[in-house]
Amino acid sequence: MRHVDCNSKCATTSAKVIDVISYRACDQACRQCSFVELETDPGHPPRSEAEVDFIRRLHSNYADSVFFLYPRDIVTATPLLPVMEEVGQLETLTNGNRLNSALIEQLCASGLKRIQITLFGTAAEQQLYNRNAQEDYERIKANIQACIERGLLVQVNNVLSRETMGSMELLGDECVRLGVDRIRFIRLQPIGDAIKAFTPDVYLTQADLEDVIIPTLERLKIKYGPQIYLCFAVNFGPNLHGKTLEEARAKVSKRTPGSATFCPAIDGQYWNISTQSGSVHWCFQNLSDPEMRIGRVDWE
Repeated sequence: MRHVDCNSKCATTSAKVIDVISYRACDQACRQCSFVELETDPGHPPRSEAEVDFIRRLHSNYADSVFFLYPRDIVTATPLLPVMEEVGQLETLTNGNRLNSALIEQLCASGLKRIQITLFGTAAEQQLYNRNAQEDYERIKANIQACIERGLLVQVNNVLSRETMGSMELLGDECVRLGVDRIRFIRLQPIGDAIKAFTPDVYLTQADLEDVIIPTLERLKIKYGPQIYLCFAVNFGPNLHGKTLEEARAKVSKRTPGSATFCPAIDGQYWNISTQSGSVHWCFQNLSDPEMRIGRVDWE
């Protein structure tokens, strides 16, 4: 396999951070999914073992880079678990609906320490966004508890929009009850499937941030104290949390080794490589836009 051929000047050397997104299908169709690609390269790895072999060769070629494997859901991508262990990956993602005790044991045996699961504050929101029925919603919460009881840390990812921002406290209370140690609030954005699924009035405004979301988050930090860590996803923009410039720089360097910027894409230190399209993008959030591609994979 030749080195990934990137046609951008900022990507002539290997990126410090490389995410590999898997072609494997998800087991549900969330309305806000940003993990959307419109093309499939005919030469992409057609079988599970071929994809695993490609990722291993990629890792060998870029051994100095930090790797993270992004399946759409680990439930449909368990063959990637040994590779996750090889690259030192400690967490993965799932919608939580089809987790079971056997898979949870597999996750632990593969060295994973944390799992990220999407959860909303109400069953109605869970159904509207992730298309889960009431019984699915309860099962997801039971699976979160099962992960925690087995020793896995659980991060709940919650999508914030004008429809869901009023349920932040409901979600927080339930996560504290379940034993979740971290909630990450992700801003709904008009990318991927969300473009067709939502009207413009659903997306957060600056007033929503200033009048509702930030005050609510700060109040909940006081309410829950050290029981749970509350944070915004990167798509909310920089939040230095009262740190000095030096402290903020140290935090950024820890999150993205080798990059001194808030987002490693700014200084060309991030590649997002797809085993479906063969595309190399500079941001996870522009997968469906071929104009944002910085290179392609040579599968050979």
